[in-house]
Amino acid sequence: MDSGVTAFANVGRATAGGRWRAALPAPFTVVATLLALLAAAVIFAPVFIMFARHLFPHGGLDLQAFSVAFARNGIGTAFRNSLIVVLVVNLTAVPIGVVFAWLNFRTDARMGYVTTLLPVLPLLLPSVALVIGWVFLGSDQSGFLTSGAVALLRLFGADIGVSPVHIFSWPGLLFLYAIELMPIVYVLTGAAYRSTDPALEEAARINGSSIAKTFLTVSLPIVRHAVLLSMLLVSVLAIGIYSIPAIIGAPARITTLSVHLVRLLNGESPPAFRETAVLSLVLIMIFGCLWMAQQRLNAAGRHAQIGGQGIRANVICLGNTTRLIARMAMIGYVVLTCILPILALLLVSLQPFWTPDVDFARLSFDNFTELFENRDSRTAITNSMTIATVSSLTTLLIAALLMAYALSSGGLREKAIGVLTKVPAAISHLVIASGIIIGFGGAPFYLANTTVILMLAYFVFYIPKASIAAEAAIRQVGPQLSEASRICGAGGARTMWAIVLPLMLPGLAAGWALIFASVIAELTGSVILSGPRNLVMGYLLMTIYESGTYSQLAALAAVIAAISGVTVGIAMALAKPRFGGSATLE
Repeated sequence: MDSGVTAFANVGRATAGGRWRAALPAPFTVVATLLALLAAAVIFAPVFIMFARHLFPHGGLDLQAFSVAFARNGIGTAFRNSLIVVLVVNLTAVPIGVVFAWLNFRTDARMGYVTTLLPVLPLLLPSVALVIGWVFLGSDQSGFLTSGAVALLRLFGADIGVSPVHIFSWPGLLFLYAIELMPIVYVLTGAAYRSTDPALEEAARINGSSIAKTFLTVSLPIVRHAVLLSMLLVSVLAIGIYSIPAIIGAPARITTLSVHLVRLLNGESPPAFRETAVLSLVLIMIFGCLWMAQQRLNAAGRHAQIGGQGIRANVICLGNTTRLIARMAMIGYVVLTCILPILALLLVSLQPFWTPDVDFARLSFDNFTELFENRDSRTAITNSMTIATVSSLTTLLIAALLMAYALSSGGLREKAIGVLTKVPAAISHLVIASGIIIGFGGAPFYLANTTVILMLAYFVFYIPKASIAAEAAIRQVGPQLSEASRICGAGGARTMWAIVLPLMLPGLAAGWALIFASVIAELTGSVILSGPRNLVMGYLLMTIYESGTYSQLAALAAVIAAISGVTVGIAMALAKPRFGGSATLE
């Protein structure tokens, strides 16, 4: 009797203990919540400080700041020019990136691993170095291409003096925006194609659909989510890029919002923080509306997902003529947008000074020797490699965990985390960096001139890009395998580690490559946050550019390209799918 009572009591205690443990939040939920709170503190602290000090100086909203900001000369032109840039980039970079991804991962136009890497070659150069490379090529006075074109025309009796087609113009500006942002679309869409089952395209071709109809009605819709996310990211980045409008737009008298914001902070004394805060608030509202629209479109559409079965790497046969045209288009794109500026950088880096009249007898590696013998240069290269590796990996993993938790929770939590991770994209890097140095540089943190403050800044800068890449990768993973894992007794953390993360690897590797290439030579924030104790290549690049030593700038850009090339190549190799068989779809 006593033993029966004891057993019954033990069962009761076990049942109560089970109910108590069931009432506790899962470990994955606890970790994700803590990460979300920590990320919110890092992200919103500089924004809150900026708005509190300059829009609510006495506890109430300063409406005069709005009237002063919108009464400034050039603000209307800056908004109009930025809108033109966003529209043109979405009409050029997005379609080209999607088509190239489809050609490489769904058709026989691909030429092995080479074509997988070629469209992302612009990522190997920092934005400022890519722009300078095209200045070397397309300057109306001393550009290699423009000078060569003028000389060629003179041979045929046409002496035009200066080339009318040059980089310092609207077409040149928009061209550089497109080649800067197209690889982002390619990487995100390509990761989606690598992860989706091509069976629907196979069925469409078997039923008689043409290649064009199959692409428009099947191949494009199954990666709709990645395309929409790419459009959002491209729009955000197009407004925030500073190097292109600063270098190309100034001679062409084209002012964008990014240049206008920098002028408010760096071009006036004291800096116009009130007006900068107003414009940042407006951008937050604009991108918030764009993000909500993208979410609605994504929810309304359907797309292919990774299921519980293996995926064969089927390809669509384009035919000899179409395949040749597709390959020529990809090779031509690479030549015009990547190889030529890289060659220009290398050529200038081997010259004593930049001149279109190349004397091969005077070419040498003196600029590289001087670069590596300089202590500051060595320090900047080492620091940038370390910081870029650690911060890009940390940012992407945090974004992946947050987005996995958000998408599995849904509802208000998904929206809150979406807003949390997208807000920094609507604020200039210069404004974020200013807020970070104000909030974390002094007491009680004293992080000024440290590696930690740079990593915090890079985290805030690139959490939008990381979250979009992670969301695209997660949405490609269907819920079936996760549900099966939970049915078998695995918790949220084990399911995430053993099931979801391996399937997300192609998208995450591609996203990491994007972030690493961005961080390693980040310009705007580095100028504010870098110092003698935490020197990085972005600060060094700007210093060399302002001094006008273009040969040294080209040498440093070539070193950055080599570092980024090896890193991106490894990341793309990890992103390569591991499917066994292959088939050809006639």
